[in-house]
Amino acid sequence: MDAVICFNEGVYARTEVLKALKINPGVNICIGLRKIDYVRICEAEMAVQKASKEARTTKRQIKRKQDALEQSMQYEYSAGNF
Repeated sequence: MDAVICFNEGVYARTEVLKALKINPGVNICIGLRKIDYVRICEAEMAVQKASKEARTTKRQIKRKQDALEQSMQYEYSAGNF
């Protein structure tokens, strides 16, 4: 149950489990669990930003290659073009 709660609601939700077990979590454990959640969220956001940046870069490279190919095809010999 603890793993499901941590996955869905974050590590701070463990305080609710402790309260249900009649164990009052201290201030330091609450602060520590919030820090763990904050770090987890920041790392996830950075991973998403990195993936987004890689996707944009790849898309831009593909577009440049297509534009270069179209540009080279435009100057091929054809009747009336000198």
